[in-house]
Amino acid sequence: ARIEGEERLATESERVRGEVREEAAKEVEARMREEFEGELATIKEAEAAVVEAHRMEMEGLRETLTRVVLAESEARHVEQLEQRINALNEEHGAQMEQFKSDLTAMANSSQSEQVDQLVSSHQAELERVRSEMENQRASALEEQMQQLSSSH
Repeated sequence: ARIEGEERLATESERVRGEVREEAAKEVEARMREEFEGELATIKEAEAAVVEAHRMEMEGLRETLTRVVLAESEARHVEQLEQRINALNEEHGAQMEQFKSDLTAMANSSQSEQVDQLVSSHQAELERVRSEMENQRASALEEQMQQLSSSH
């Protein structure tokens, strides 16, 4: 009877240990899920802040470039504008690479896919803004050329 009692006690002990392990695993999974969701929210907030800062920067750059186009002579203006656009494109390209690198480093593989999609979307928006800036520059140059032609 004593051996049976010890066997039952050992069996019960194993069952309880299994339940404790299972409960601990569930708690760890829940904490990991919370951390993942927190990190994802942080990434989304950072992305929104970067997009807004970029929009503000691009708006400021657009206004500055418009004033420069109207203030300078045609030849000098074209050269300076091209230099500025190239510098901005290079700087922005470097910023985008850093942004992508930072986000990728913070994310696991499923988050990396989301970040790649985000970066791709952001780059498409930047291309649209660049195109818009180029169109504005061309329009302003044409207008200035017309003004210069009509004044001569």
